[in-house]
Amino acid sequence: MKIDERLLQYCKSQPQIDAVRAVIKHGTQKAAAEALGKNVSNVSEVIARIRRNAREQGDHLLPLIGQSHMVRDDDGNLLRWDKTKSVVTAAEMFEEMKAGIDCKLARPKKTPKGVKDNLCSVVTIADPHIGMLAYGLETGSENYNTSIAVDKLKTAIDELLPRGHKVKHGVLLNLGDLIHFDGMRAVTPQSGNILDADSRYGHVIRNAVGIIRYAIDRMLEHCETLEIMNVRGNHDESSLLMLNVLCQHVYANEPRILPIKDNDNKVLTHSWEKNFIYAYHGDGLKPQVAYNNMTRDFSEQFAAANYTWMPSGHLHNERVQWIGKAKLEIMSTLSPVDSWHAGRGYGSNREMVRTDLHPLGGRIGGSIFNPVLHADVMDAA
Repeated sequence: MKIDERLLQYCKSQPQIDAVRAVIKHGTQKAAAEALGKNVSNVSEVIARIRRNAREQGDHLLPLIGQSHMVRDDDGNLLRWDKTKSVVTAAEMFEEMKAGIDCKLARPKKTPKGVKDNLCSVVTIADPHIGMLAYGLETGSENYNTSIAVDKLKTAIDELLPRGHKVKHGVLLNLGDLIHFDGMRAVTPQSGNILDADSRYGHVIRNAVGIIRYAIDRMLEHCETLEIMNVRGNHDESSLLMLNVLCQHVYANEPRILPIKDNDNKVLTHSWEKNFIYAYHGDGLKPQVAYNNMTRDFSEQFAAANYTWMPSGHLHNERVQWIGKAKLEIMSTLSPVDSWHAGRGYGSNREMVRTDLHPLGGRIGGSIFNPVLHADVMDAA
């Protein structure tokens, strides 16, 4: 890919500017690296980062592959094909691919010291809709975009995992609709409803991956062992497949994370001591049907548990229903309403919770983060 002064407008630091100018001056990344006293891989990574900056702003620069152009005469007869060859070398494409992945294998973290509580802490992320755009004057609620969504999630995770909270086991329960739209078109995957979307899809998924990695790393600081559950929602049924595979890859060398289950099925389960978790997003699966499915397909886990918890999301409003010893609970969301829901009178209580389970079975405590109350407290302080 040709490197010229057009890249300079997407540089965010002086080293990036120096790298672009060096390549322009010396002709190749290898020569530029020698002139700057750096490794060629360092220069390649910097250039790839600048190209990502350009793509995130909607400028894809030059195509990666060759193009063909058909030339006809005035009567429409084909005269010739003009073909251009790709100006990208295999090495440059490889460096671009590596930079595009933008992830590293996580190194195993040290087991937290001073763990006394033989409990399981479940941190639930339900329907944050990263990538949603909301205009407060239109919705009657708050402004919302990708940056706000990630900031609220990060704050909630930090508040729900305070210093000194250390337990034997943890569950990061992602109940789906982490991402607001499922591809380059901002529509729901199944029905094709047009969505109010913020930014480019690449920007959205990088933020979604980043906050999940942040949540996992924070939980490893507070839990001896960790289960990761990425339930697919109706807004991100494909994106969550990819995110789950990414988690399986990135944390493959972390012995304290239990093998991450595939999420091809939209139901995920986990047993810990005398507790059984049956998690699903909630679209297309009503509570009674979910209970019937759970007792039929997971009868052994259900029978062995003293407490069965069936958390779901999708509806955004908290709701609890008991069937025997099974607690069916719809979890609240941190996100405000978008224009579609606001125009139809929908709204919801907004919160994110940590649920602490006792080894003998049952909820023994936890914590609640309310973004509205938290903001009031911060403003008062």
